[in-house]
Amino acid sequence: MEIYEIKPHDFSSQLEVACLYVERKGKFLLLKRAAHKPEGGTWCVPGGKIEKGEPPEEGAIRELFEETHLRPSAIKMLRVLYIRKGSFDYVYHIFEVEVGDKETVILCDESEDYVWASQEEWNLLPLITGFKELFSKCFP
Repeated sequence: MEIYEIKPHDFSSQLEVACLYVERKGKFLLLKRAAHKPEGGTWCVPGGKIEKGEPPEEGAIRELFEETHLRPSAIKMLRVLYIRKGSFDYVYHIFEVEVGDKETVILCDESEDYVWASQEEWNLLPLITGFKELFSKCFP
């Protein structure tokens, strides 16, 4: 996987993705991908494909609700990155959101577990490919 901060001249995006760093009391929400999903059993942040014509922020909020039933009290665009996996290019929109203490996570069938984890805690988990590199681009 190659991560670019500036769009390469030969970049041809096949889709756009939104991911969300959901923070609560200094910890981030991580979801354990279901076994039937690519890289099943690994941990990642909520997110998914943005629909054609959908603004990235709306796609991020929709994906967060679909995957966790959480509704953010605030959402902030952190950055846009350009990802290349082999010959597959996609645009990666990264958001940071806050949710209230009383909100409960309700998972969809794409995930089998969740955890609120500090960086030290998630370093002990099997993370999805590229997670640490992407996180470091947003939180140096």
